[in-house]
Amino acid sequence: MLFRYLRRGEAYYRVCDPSWLDPSDTSFSKASGGRWNPPDRPGRPGFGALYLNATIDAARANARRHALVSFGVMIDDLDDDHRPDLQRYEIIVSDFVDAATPEAVAALGLAPSYPATIPHPPCQGIAEDAYAQNEHGIVPLSATSADEEELVIFDRSVAGLAVKTSRAHFANWY
Repeated sequence: MLFRYLRRGEAYYRVCDPSWLDPSDTSFSKASGGRWNPPDRPGRPGFGALYLNATIDAARANARRHALVSFGVMIDDLDDDHRPDLQRYEIIVSDFVDAATPEAVAALGLAPSYPATIPHPPCQGIAEDAYAQNEHGIVPLSATSADEEELVIFDRSVAGLAVKTSRAHFANWY
């Protein structure tokens, strides 16, 4: 598959559980999969991915969605010890597969309703092709707030491209 690219870098954000010692750990995403990475499965190994938000507003939207999906409550109803932290990363400027611009979305074969109504398997297939071609990751649109970008860095590129900087407690970022 031929890809289009976007050059990205600078600050990105990860919503993380306060108990996580290393928000850069991609082992959970490798085990369970996500929109842009397939899980490990018999005879067909998956890969991990670090999912990042381009803006704090996108991180807030993802935190609200996670609280509702995972706990069935609004984020303000969570106990303080369950409210997420925000880990900031400085990303080394690099080229990533474009899944954000209308031209690239069309070239990838994703429906015009992307990202809202697209299930995970088509996106995972694109990611598998990108991973097989040794790409660093993908710049998709956020399924939570479609006017925002996210950044998905594949496991083998995390250490070289994502530098953890500061971590903020919920009350200091939300």
